[in-house]
Amino acid sequence: MKKISLLFLGGLLLANVSCKESDFSEAYPNPAKIAETTVEKQFTGVLYSNKDYVLPGYRYYFVTLRTSINHYTQSTGWINASASTFRVHRV
Repeated sequence: MKKISLLFLGGLLLANVSCKESDFSEAYPNPAKIAETTVEKQFTGVLYSNKDYVLPGYRYYFVTLRTSINHYTQSTGWINASASTFRVHRV
């Protein structure tokens, strides 16, 4: 029990002297809130935001696109089902 209380007290002391949020906000400003921009920065932003459409990552291509929209946009091929799998009911 004594060890548990010492660990708990040590954790409280460590949390008390840890970094504050203001320390991080000064050292790492939010890049989405940049005050000045140039054409080069804008072009880089366009390329970065569209990078998954040009060369999709594994999860985006194989999990999201391949199972949903690639069939309809003809980005991937598929084998037509044989006629035996579809039963035609003639009247």
